Amino acid sequence: MCNALTVISHLNAVAASEWEGLQGLANPVEGLRRPKHRPGRDRRLEGPKEEARLLKGCDACGNGVLRPVVLRALETAMRQGEILALNLLLRLEELTEEEMDHIKTTFTRLATASPPLTEEKGDQTT
Repeated sequence: MCNALTVISHLNAVAASEWEGLQGLANPVEGLRRPKHRPGRDRRLEGPKEEARLLKGCDACGNGVLRPVVLRALETAMRQGEILALNLLLRLEELTEEEMDHIKTTFTRLATASPPLTEEKGDQTT
């Protein structure tokens, strides 16, 4: 949104300064409050314990495809969209719609989680 407003403002400024008869052209973007730029997500696992808990959760979900997909994501730093685009390699088209929805939901949940996964009491994972 901010980039679009900047482009519109720049186009208006160029037109007003370079085209005859448009010197007094009012800038429609001037005076608008522009949205603040949000920093990109920077989420990393907090050590081997968190990775072990994540993989344990993959095993517990009962979806045989999830663990290899998560391992690939951890090894390559691939994003959700890149992983889901690997239809031929992972044969994702053979999955049921319910399984695909589960994978998408899981990755969305992981991508939006900012704090590290918390250890449950009695968790002896190392």
